[in-house]
Amino acid sequence: MSTNYIHHVPGRLRVRDARLKRNADGIAAVQSLVSAIDGVLDVSVSTVTGSVVITYDRDLTCPHALLDELKQRGCCNHTSALPTAAAPKQAVSNALSNAGNAMGKAVFGVMVEKLVERSAMALIGALL
Repeated sequence: MSTNYIHHVPGRLRVRDARLKRNADGIAAVQSLVSAIDGVLDVSVSTVTGSVVITYDRDLTCPHALLDELKQRGCCNHTSALPTAAAPKQAVSNALSNAGNAMGKAVFGVMVEKLVERSAMALIGALL
């Protein structure tokens, strides 16, 4: 499985591969392999999205170990790492920056709209 998406919350790991979409044989193989990993409590695979959701016991394993195990078993070729402790801070910073940019554009757009509206009204008033 060539992973093109990884998402993690403690106790749950999601990996996605477009090649699993509508691939019953591939899904059965992945479910069987993942279920055999120590610490895995449940495996759910979506044929629609190609998403594999792994619920695991946090006392027995971690997402990095799961990804390494998946890679060793040929189920995953993860090239992107899971976020480190600094990554959430960077994600929040990026989100705030994007929100600030969007807010600035919205405010600027409203200001320009009002200026054009007032200019048009002034022009009409001057012509009458």
